[in-house]
Amino acid sequence: MLVPLSTRLHLTLFGKFHLEGATADFSLSSAQKLLALLVLRPERDWHRDEIAELLWPDTDATISRSRLRTTLA
Repeated sequence: MLVPLSTRLHLTLFGKFHLEGATADFSLSSAQKLLALLVLRPERDWHRDEIAELLWPDTDATISRSRLRTTLA
């Protein structure tokens, strides 16, 4: 979901994960990790396979890509 530019978000990554000002559900750990990754490296163009490998490093590539699709849904 796109957030209007006028909306201010507050993200806490230290201690307990907390996102204030967003209407999307970030209760899943994988969604939290994905958001943190994208926020901390905004200049980086990520490939889906890279993200899947980072989030699920010990999982078969096909399964990790499927999990990424589920996380993004």
